[in-house]
Amino acid sequence: MSYAIDLSERQSVRTLEQAARHGVEVRLHPRSQQGYPPILCHLITDDQSKTFGLPRSFLVVVVTQASDQTEMPEAPEPLWDREDYLSLAGTYCDAEFQLSGHHYLFSTDVANVEIDAEQERVVFWLTRPAIIQVAQRRAYRRIRLAQSSQVNLKWAEDDHGMSSGIGWLCNISKAGLACRTEPPIADRLCIGEPLQVEFAFSPETPERFQFDAVLCSKTPAGTQGKIILGIQFLFGPGHESSARSAEALKRHLADWYARIPSYREGSET
Repeated sequence: MSYAIDLSERQSVRTLEQAARHGVEVRLHPRSQQGYPPILCHLITDDQSKTFGLPRSFLVVVVTQASDQTEMPEAPEPLWDREDYLSLAGTYCDAEFQLSGHHYLFSTDVANVEIDAEQERVVFWLTRPAIIQVAQRRAYRRIRLAQSSQVNLKWAEDDHGMSSGIGWLCNISKAGLACRTEPPIADRLCIGEPLQVEFAFSPETPERFQFDAVLCSKTPAGTQGKIILGIQFLFGPGHESSARSAEALKRHLADWYARIPSYREGSET
């Protein structure tokens, strides 16, 4: 099952137009600057973009906040400065935004960076994506765990080697999990990255589960200086190992639901 659904070209255009009209916040995740927080921007409309003399093949976003320091005041991440912004021209980045209760994702190139010193404004010209994606809503409720167990993460690098890191389990369902990890680990992972995850249901249970998975989201964890990774399990052809763990995990979750009446497995609304 895909972690997100591709919109049609027409739907993508309409969604971006609506997002620009509402001035929604866009989070840019530059892949070239590891260790930096996302850049908070807002989309501007095509009419407003005309003031820059740009064709419709570009999106224009204006930086509204240079860093996530307001969300993570104790975090060690560096602040963005003028040279950091300018260095992003010609690089690749992931972008995400919320609109009408839905979470949208797309990848793009930074075609140009314009800094207006008089207005203290930073403007990014982004290549307009032909297709954007809408993240699937969770199919099942997740259990929040009183005790967090370790999650082992593995992923492939560009040189065909494997890298690994650890996280700590926050919540879980039979479709996926969320875990807390350190920013240096999160910075090495991109939205849509295939992963292998291994974990126990709790520190006291010896049985471990292994799943093929995909990274759906990266969210700052309040003031803890950590990042929450949203991970969805992959099933179907090529992911037979996930199927074996899925049956065992389903039994554990059923036992949990039975012990705690306030939890009921089912679709979220």
